[in-house]
Amino acid sequence: MDIEMRLTRAAAVFAEELVAIVKAEIDRDSQDRRRVGRAGATRAPKAGRGTSTKSVRPRRRRRGVGDSEAALAAILGAIKKNPGLRSEELRKRLDLPRRTLIAGLARLRLAGRVKTKGKARGTTYRAT
Repeated sequence: MDIEMRLTRAAAVFAEELVAIVKAEIDRDSQDRRRVGRAGATRAPKAGRGTSTKSVRPRRRRRGVGDSEAALAAILGAIKKNPGLRSEELRKRLDLPRRTLIAGLARLRLAGRVKTKGKARGTTYRAT
């Protein structure tokens, strides 16, 4: 069972990295498309643009649960102490952002450490 959990975790981390790479490529491609006109020629800058001295900051990566094992441990601990809670109740108890909690629950589910029962808002979580 230990090797199975390790493989599941490795697959989840790989999937997250792959999604980040694909998103970065999509962003880069869309930026390139904005710069190039329909015929493939570069568009002329509009009046008042292109002469700015402001530097353009690169986009920041979204922070996720993948960066915080402490958040995963907190989520799992709350589920162990209070089995059968819905995600809204977990979020209130842990005071975590909604996206962080959802991502953490998904990772715990994929790793086989949490089981779900119910659908949509009625989904409850139990530790395995």
